[in-house]
Order: sequence, then structure tokens, then C-alpha cells
Amino acid sequence: MVKIALFILLISVTFGIPFPTPLHAEKTRLLGDVEKYLERTKNKSILLNKSVKKLHKELSDLRIRSILAAKKERQHAVKLVNYEKSIERLNRIVIVKNKFLISKKKQLNNLIGIIQRIALQPPIALLLSPSKPSDTVRSALLIRSILPDVEKHSRDLKVEIDSLLETRSAIIKAKKNIKIQKKRLEQQRLNIKKLTSQKIKIMQINQNKHKLLIKKVGYLSNEAKNLRQLLVGLGANKKKASNRNIFRTNKTQGKEKVRWSGADSSGRKLTDSYNLDLPVVGNFEVTYGKTNSNNGHLRGLSIKTKPGTTVISPRKGRVVFAGPFKGLEKLLILEVKNNIHILLVGLEKIYIPVGQKVLKGEPIGKVPSIDINNTILYLELRKNGEPINPLPWLTAGKYRKRG
Repeated sequence: MVKIALFILLISVTFGIPFPTPLHAEKTRLLGDVEKYLERTKNKSILLNKSVKKLHKELSDLRIRSILAAKKERQHAVKLVNYEKSIERLNRIVIVKNKFLISKKKQLNNLIGIIQRIALQPPIALLLSPSKPSDTVRSALLIRSILPDVEKHSRDLKVEIDSLLETRSAIIKAKKNIKIQKKRLEQQRLNIKKLTSQKIKIMQINQNKHKLLIKKVGYLSNEAKNLRQLLVGLGANKKKASNRNIFRTNKTQGKEKVRWSGADSSGRKLTDSYNLDLPVVGNFEVTYGKTNSNNGHLRGLSIKTKPGTTVISPRKGRVVFAGPFKGLEKLLILEVKNNIHILLVGLEKIYIPVGQKVLKGEPIGKVPSIDINNTILYLELRKNGEPINPLPWLTAGKYRKRG
């Protein structure tokens, strides 16, 4: 037996025939390569998580800035509405004053006409007049008594004319303020649009990177598991245990979810109440419980607002649906606590993708920019799938109710 072994060794050395590599050594080498790749992936995962945290801070800052921009837009919108209401009120005053001035002018013209007719008659004509002297004296006394009234009417007329001019000046000033507010409003909307595009970009980066990492780690996980199963039969238990620990750490980091705390980079915590803010500035009509033209039951409220108005989130929550649904071009559903959902219909654009969280007051979309038969945003509140009256939930003291 020994002779046969020596003979085989001699032939192998003489002719350069290699010995076959053991299966255990080959698989161990292959596993080592995979583990090195896993280690590199782990390091990439750590760097990615740092990048995600940095992006998360940027996203939080953008959220704060967009909320402040939306708040400023709403302030400008309220001022704009107030100026427009002021112009409506001043125009009504102008109409009343014009009617009053026309009436006063007629009275004054009649009095002046009487005085002019008497004044145009020469004294000799009065003496030759067939009327009695007492009538002539009475006419003179009447004219004398009329003159103070004429003067009073003239003064009143002057006061009303001055008041009318002041009212018209106020209208001109209000119109100038409206132009200023519209310009500022448009600037804030452009700012919101810019901030929104930056937010969406960061959201997409986070989402794509996490998807890629999870997919890569999942693939490596399957490869590593197969190799470990093989190594169990080959007796490399110690190596297997060490590799499992490395993989578990990487897997945890790969699937780690970044928790959104609702705080900006300065550490300020954002508070949120249980009340709902109106998503837009405008007049709202509670239609809950009423019937429409088709005898269908209405279950929410309708808000009349200005074209192009930014829609904000009524409270903190998560976007669970955004898109067309049963004839509705744009439906946005926001999930809040206790199985409560807010439904918004009438948006032209939706800013936040499905699955993303939003803060109370954060811009989530905008209504159509073109005014077609009034711009109406419909809001519906549901709990456990059933519609509930939204009015008790609204902090509506600052808004104007209609109906």
C-alpha cells in the first residue's frame, strides 16, 4: 500500500499532475470572498445610514421652511381677502354717497332756480307786478329764509364730496395693496414650489437607496445561507458562527427604518393638537347631512377659495392614497391617529407621495390655478371608514363660515 502511494507521488512530481482540491477548502475560500463582500457592503450601509440621517435633517428643515412659507402665504391670502372685502364695502359706500349727492344736487338746483328767477326780475317789474305788495314782501322774506338752507346744503354737499373723494382714494390704496399682496402671495407660492421639489427629491433618494440596499443584502443573505448550510456538513462551525454574526449586523442596518421624529435640525420639537385646520383660506359651507341635486347625502364640507391656493395638511399624519379614484381626478387621503382619515377632493397637484409623513400645516398640494365656476375644495372626515361631522374638529374661529 505504501509502495503504491509512493509510486503515485513519484509520477505526480515527475509529470506535474496537481492534486485535487478538497471540497471543504474550495467552499471555505468561496465563503471568505462572500464575507469580504458582505463586510464591504456593511461599511457602505454605515455610510448610507449617515447619508440618510443627513438627508433626514435636510428634509426636516425643508418641512419647517415649507410650513413657514405656507403660513406666510395664508397670511397674505387673508390680507388679500380683507382688502377685497374692504373694496366691496367702500364701493357700497360710494353708491350710497352718489345717490345722496344726486338727491342733494336736485334740491339745491331747485332752490337756486327759484332764487335765480326772482333775482332776474328788475325792481321796477316787482312794483308793476299785479300781485299785492304783501305778497312781494312775503316772497322777499321767503328768499331770505331760503338762503341759509342753500348755504347749509352747499356745505353738506362739500362734506359729502370730500368724503366720496376719500373713499375713492381708499379704494385706490386698497387696490394697490391687493397688487402688493398678490405679488407676495405669488412669491410664497414659488418658494413653496421650490421647497416641495427639494423635499420630493430627498424622499426619492432615501426611498431608492433603501430599496437598493435591501435588495442587495437579501441576495447576499441567500448566498451566504447556502454556503453556511454546506459548511455545516464540512465541520466549519466556528467560522459559520462568526460569519452569521457579521451578516446579522449588516442585515439589521440594511433593513433599518429611519424614524421620523417631527423635529428640525435645531432640536425643536413640533407640537400637534387634536384639532384640524382648514386646508385652505376661504369661506366654507358645512354640507354634512345635506342632500345634493341628485338626492345623494353629502358627508363633508365645501371650501370656496382663490385659484392656485396652496393646500396644507390639516394635521400630522401619513399620505395613504394620492391619485384618481372612481371618476375623481385627484383624491388625497391622509391617515391620522385612531383610525381617522381625512379625504380631500379638488386638487390640481399633489406634492407628497404615498407613504410619506406630513406635519400639520405642511403644504400637500394646490387647487386649480384657473377659476372655473368657483374653486371648491371638498373635505371629508372618516373614522373607521364611516363619515363623521368635521365641524367639531375644526379650529374655525379664524375662518368665515357660510351656510
